[in-house]
Amino acid sequence: MNSESKQPAGGLTSDRKKTIVKVAIDRMTKECESDFEFLEQFRTHRVNRFLAWIRNIDKADRLDAALSTTCRQLAFHHVECGKIQNSEHWVRSYEEWPLNSGLDITWQARRYAKRITNLVQEQLGPLTGSRQSPDFGEDSRFVIPEIRGGLELNTRVADIVLVQFLRGAKSLFDVSYVSLLGRGPTGWRVYSDADCVRAVEQLPAIIAMAKELI
Repeated sequence: MNSESKQPAGGLTSDRKKTIVKVAIDRMTKECESDFEFLEQFRTHRVNRFLAWIRNIDKADRLDAALSTTCRQLAFHHVECGKIQNSEHWVRSYEEWPLNSGLDITWQARRYAKRITNLVQEQLGPLTGSRQSPDFGEDSRFVIPEIRGGLELNTRVADIVLVQFLRGAKSLFDVSYVSLLGRGPTGWRVYSDADCVRAVEQLPAIIAMAKELI
């Protein structure tokens, strides 16, 4: 049996799993303390559903509820968080929340396709891959060793979605910020040119957060 076949699923060592759990728990705790101020800027439909659900829960129970859904998400990637009080109750509560909560039925995915593509090229430099799923080129100032970074443009979920994966594993592990919080991809729905500018300006800070996991 070669050494590659002995690697943990997703290329995750025990120490790396512990780091991911610590980052996810610490961030979600801070989100609860700030009434989810930072998370709120990511306007994907999954984030909106989560915020509508969590703000319907008594403040005394919000941390346990939020951590329960975070740990459930990480468990899908074979990363275990340990026990959270009433975890099964909160996971079931979230799963039973109406699926249409927080959705904007007027959203049009391709409304700002050309403007978004131009902004991304202007701000991020060279990109590779297809027009709707570009990766950061090797010369881009946002390239991070051991992280494969890229964008998904004009998808069903959001007009701009930043994706970050650990390199060097048999299967890539998503380390995008909101994914760690259990909410899905890090992204924005874009409704105007001003929203495009705001989103692109924040990309460097979001990418930098991935460094904590290396």
